[in-house]
Amino acid sequence: MKSFTVQYIQKFKLFCLIMLLIIAQLLKAQKVPPCGHDHFESLIKNDTTVQNRRQALERFTQTFKSTRVSNTSDSVAYIIPVVFHIMHEYGDENVSESDILKAVERLNQDFQKLTAEVASVSQSFKSRIGDGKIAFKLAKLDPEGNCTTGFTKHATKLTNGGDDALKLIVQWPPERYLNIWVEKSMTIKASAYAYFPGAPEILDGIVILKNTFILDKIVLAHEVGHYLNLAHVWGFNNNTFMPENCALSDFVDDTPTTTGSNNNCNLNQNICVPGIKENVENIMDYSTCKKMFTIGQVNRMHAALNASISGRNNLWTDENLARTGTNDGFTVDMCPPVADFSNKNIRICEGETITILNVSYRNYTKSSWFALSEKGDLLETQDGTFTFHQAGQYDVGLIVSNDAGLADTLIRKGIVEVTPKNSINQPSMQ
Repeated sequence: MKSFTVQYIQKFKLFCLIMLLIIAQLLKAQKVPPCGHDHFESLIKNDTTVQNRRQALERFTQTFKSTRVSNTSDSVAYIIPVVFHIMHEYGDENVSESDILKAVERLNQDFQKLTAEVASVSQSFKSRIGDGKIAFKLAKLDPEGNCTTGFTKHATKLTNGGDDALKLIVQWPPERYLNIWVEKSMTIKASAYAYFPGAPEILDGIVILKNTFILDKIVLAHEVGHYLNLAHVWGFNNNTFMPENCALSDFVDDTPTTTGSNNNCNLNQNICVPGIKENVENIMDYSTCKKMFTIGQVNRMHAALNASISGRNNLWTDENLARTGTNDGFTVDMCPPVADFSNKNIRICEGETITILNVSYRNYTKSSWFALSEKGDLLETQDGTFTFHQAGQYDVGLIVSNDAGLADTLIRKGIVEVTPKNSINQPSMQ
């Protein structure tokens, strides 16, 4: 186990790196791209360790592609345990479990060639559509072996552009889980970004905006592509629809040379090689009609999943699937619920009524509230609605439970201040 000193030094180095990257991005005045690929490139520019890992992975990938036997089975070949970290301030960025389940369902469709859109891929590329045979499953066991529903929630101001700093709050071991952080806004001028294999362990994973996560789920598949070592279809940069991209490569044989698309869907685009259509429907493009991976891209992703670099080859092992509760047939008792409500201070006058919103999660079926003043006055309610008749400072508590008898309690100290009616101070919520 790493010593406290080593962990502290690692986190301090990461903090310094994050600050430098944020400052660099703030100095740029550019259109916001859908993907933060340049964020990764700026990281590795002067990091020889990361560069060496990337080069080693590329050598492994080329060998893997040349020696592998094609898998023609219809069954899933790889299972990846996933955990989402929802970073929020009790606004609509506090996404629901339903939204998370929909995102995982869409990932599985994209990586198993199951979306309805696949049927409409242009004739030029139908024969090249690849089945990733990759399944994503929400973890059922956390790193300590406790029951989980595959997501965590954290109230933090860093949901407003925290980006990599979010990983200092929570990160599950990246060699065992794909970590995905959802935040309200970004500093780095993107709607999502991922780290390629070879990046420092403490940065590994995907960060995505809440709005993108909810409204444009194909972006998550795009970022998982990067996580599994896919470049953009034009190459390893973020500059789409540029003539110089015709001289670049994504190191995939069956994706034609392309400039990339610029938020459109021109199925006849053939800028780089006249007469050769470009794969604008590729998930790794910036088009508005992303639908497919190619067979060559699938081979490249499978290479990443078989390489030891960044521990991608450990994700889908039988041992890790058992440790994360994602192996076939695994069942777990009902997880305990988590009690939660806003941590914002409330200031009102005597006699006023407030309702505090219950945002607890993990299948609770019963809830009860109480408020306790510093003088010992006790108020109880079932729905979070309180009328305060006595001035003073109040603690507020919430108890939630499920049908299995499991319960959780949250108490926020002094969160409600009730002022006398003759006070000159006006009611407020901070």
